[in-house]
Amino acid sequence: MLPYYLLLLPVAVLGFVLCERRGSRRNDLIYLCVVTAVMMLMASLRADTVGIDYEMYANYFQSVANHDLSYLISAENPYRFEFGFSLLNYLVSLATNHTYVFMAVVAVLTIGLRAVAIYRYSSSVWISVFTFVAFGFFGYTMCTLRQEIAISILLFAIPLLQKKKLVPYILLVLLAASFHKSVLILIPIYFLANLPVNWKSLVIYGVGTGLILIFSWPIINFVTKFVYQFYIETEQGRYYLMGRDAKTALIPIVVFIAAYCLKKRLLNRNPQNAVLLNFTMYAAFLFILTIKHFIFQRVALIFFPAIIYLLPEIVCSVQVDPEKTEELTLLQQADRGRRKQTSAKETKLRTELRDQKALYYAAIGFVLAVGLLYYAFLLQTNRLLLVPYVTLF
Repeated sequence: MLPYYLLLLPVAVLGFVLCERRGSRRNDLIYLCVVTAVMMLMASLRADTVGIDYEMYANYFQSVANHDLSYLISAENPYRFEFGFSLLNYLVSLATNHTYVFMAVVAVLTIGLRAVAIYRYSSSVWISVFTFVAFGFFGYTMCTLRQEIAISILLFAIPLLQKKKLVPYILLVLLAASFHKSVLILIPIYFLANLPVNWKSLVIYGVGTGLILIFSWPIINFVTKFVYQFYIETEQGRYYLMGRDAKTALIPIVVFIAAYCLKKRLLNRNPQNAVLLNFTMYAAFLFILTIKHFIFQRVALIFFPAIIYLLPEIVCSVQVDPEKTEELTLLQQADRGRRKQTSAKETKLRTELRDQKALYYAAIGFVLAVGLLYYAFLLQTNRLLLVPYVTLF
């Protein structure tokens, strides 16, 4: 586990020192380049024992490398309907048949796209990067390769959804679906994600979640009579229908509750944050369903990465008001003749700013503490077989 903690430590410490204490776009870029390069190297240089899906994707790459272009559209290709991923394998195989090179290309692609999206759209680069690592998303880039490439693309689609730009949003979703078709669920989500999150929506989604928990097996048995027989007829499929323990859902639920409690601040800061709130709500309810069937976690992980944008928004929504800071400075600069008149107002304003600053650092502390707790849980359970980390050397 040590290499993963040695990754998280500088991500947090360097981020706080360089970006929080001495914040600037230049420092954000320096920080992002450094930590992104480290993550790319770590993902690229891992041995074939690191990552539960490594062997599966290695075997597929070798299959593509040993066939010509016609293989991509043939019935033998298990990913022929996810043509983007098949094509990526083929293009890399034109240069080399070494699996390590292919894994390095995927690492650069997934982590690089996330870094660009964070730099462009995040309100706090270092909080986003910490979230990417601590909440397990970096670990997934070494396992569920198709879905992770798709999600990396979707991080560019979320701002389009927030701005209600339907056509470019759908085009990006379709591009992402060429790597993992599960993300097509985000097309109908376009019409729901900007709806307000309130007690009514919580009741509707809560009742729906309860009904699925109660009737999931009859639904599964009915559906698999016609499609997706894989989940009933194979050992791997049945694995997806097994449940997880309640700890799996704890942190996603806590994050949503925190976001919901700060809903007013989040929406006052930016009404478009409604999309991020909805995505986090979907993830929370889907993680609850994961307690009964693991398959729902695969869907939840389409929505949960939205916290890469949401957690910085939570922190920024409680930051110190710069207008009040400026007002206090003006009061402090008042001439002696006016000091008696302004002293009471200055004291009150100073107290408000002190309370705001305490709340701001409490929000940062919340993100760091919850992230570290979740990180420790993910590494301890080791469901993705990321531990022990071993290099290819």
